Amino acid sequence: MSLPKSVLVTSFEDYLDRTLRGDQLVVFTAYKGTKDFGDRYVLRPHCVKRGGVIEPSEFCAIAETLEELRRFLPFGYTNVGREVQDDPCIVETWI
Repeated sequence: MSLPKSVLVTSFEDYLDRTLRGDQLVVFTAYKGTKDFGDRYVLRPHCVKRGGVIEPSEFCAIAETLEELRRFLPFGYTNVGREVQDDPCIVETWI
């Protein structure tokens, strides 16, 4: 999956207000070691649409530590970790 050009944000509230509808779910994925951000942590929302279609957002937040990155998460999200088959850059996913 190729990612869109990144747009750095300090909050995802506006993104959620524009994106959330009854037939989709927004999940957040934390990465480290990506080609575009190196060793910094990156948090990017993905929109899961009906039928399982997943669209990564161009919006993302970056931080030096995972704890700092987690501060960007909107209230109410739960950490579901990562799957063994996930890309090695994926640190954790929040739904």
